[in-house]
Amino acid sequence: MDLDFRKVLPLLPEPEFPQPAVRAVAAQWAFVGAMAALIGIELEEARAIAAEASSAGVCAAANDNGGGLMQPAADVMAQALAKVSVQAPLAPIVANVPARPIKEPAEIVQNLVEQITATVRWRESVLFMARSGVSAFFEIGAGRVLSGLIKRIAETASATPIGLPEDIAKFKASRA
Repeated sequence: MDLDFRKVLPLLPEPEFPQPAVRAVAAQWAFVGAMAALIGIELEEARAIAAEASSAGVCAAANDNGGGLMQPAADVMAQALAKVSVQAPLAPIVANVPARPIKEPAEIVQNLVEQITATVRWRESVLFMARSGVSAFFEIGAGRVLSGLIKRIAETASATPIGLPEDIAKFKASRA
């Protein structure tokens, strides 16, 4: 069933947090590496930003989605990202907050900050990509949870986890 997020959210009972939250720690770290590659910053620079945000109290495992509890973390992220030069990505990035492609550096930075306090629309992002013709997804980082979720969201798509050295070797061999 494909429900419109904007129509369903107001019908939900008031939860502990104002809006639904997303939990994906491993995906967050994979995201740091992927974003570093896509926007042209060094991985160590991306890790430094993540570490700075973490030391300021950013919790990658949960957000309060607009409730204000995570706003200080968003502020720290904005300050950290202001110190780096973000380049246009090689390909559009489907961002989790608007659930659509973005490609302008300023928009990428804005979305990286917003996803700390905004509702993360990961399901809608996957659906957008599947409906746009993406049929193969790769989960980079530890775990296989997202691959399983992708297979449920986009049933005709393939989802391949790449988290171990042997997974990387297998992926490289398949592309040779």
